[in-house]
Amino acid sequence: MEWGTLRQTHLFDDKTDVLVFLRVPKTGSTSVASALTDALGKTESAILPDRHVDGLDCGLARAHDQSRRLRMRVADSVASRAKGLLGCADQIKKARFLHGHHPLWASIRTNRRPCFITSMRDPIDRFLSLYFFYRLKAEMTLDTVGSEKRQILLRDPSDYVQWVLSTPVRRRLNSHCLYLTRSGNFQDAKEALQQKIHMAAVLEDLDLLMNSLQNYLGRRVPKLQHLNAGRIRPRGNPLSAEVESRLREALTPDYRLFDFLSRNKRKFLA
Repeated sequence: MEWGTLRQTHLFDDKTDVLVFLRVPKTGSTSVASALTDALGKTESAILPDRHVDGLDCGLARAHDQSRRLRMRVADSVASRAKGLLGCADQIKKARFLHGHHPLWASIRTNRRPCFITSMRDPIDRFLSLYFFYRLKAEMTLDTVGSEKRQILLRDPSDYVQWVLSTPVRRRLNSHCLYLTRSGNFQDAKEALQQKIHMAAVLEDLDLLMNSLQNYLGRRVPKLQHLNAGRIRPRGNPLSAEVESRLREALTPDYRLFDFLSRNKRKFLA
């Protein structure tokens, strides 16, 4: 498919299409999902099974958590089949709007034509937002703090970055690329963005994205509310210049993808 073909061929059809929002953590996705749920209706919306691919979320010693998520996905799939046998409606199959921490390459249980959208954020800014988000969670759950949460509590941001970059987690930090392609490779992610994503925007352009979606959906979309915002992140940059440089290097694939979207935003908001 040529770049832009999907965006130019049709408007959203309530009877045949489903809008699928691929929610990369800490990119304003909670605010976008809330507005689109209001626009398309709560009864016509559903949350996709959790499939986090972010290295900070999957972590080093989170096998138990990944196992829990796998069990939840299996249970969801079994429940769906059971509902089908009983003649009950499957919310995901019938929904006009689906959203979740769900990568493009993962299967979706729908017979509708998917129209994918996503959002991005400056990679270091997103990393720090995620760091302080997990730090707040760790501070609120001291009785069940695991090894990685302890690292967040024990280390300041610069020390934490250096610790992360010394572990295998380093290989899975480029979430924007990983949500678009299993390889996490920039070229593969760029191709997926061009050929399979209907609309996309960086954090600073989310209002423009919502305006474009309002035209595409043919219905009013509420203004974005600032939801799930960080509460403990300082205003200044907490990273030393040297550590920030090392982190930027590790996030090179995501920065290339983020810059590509920023330069071509009009094509992804058409």
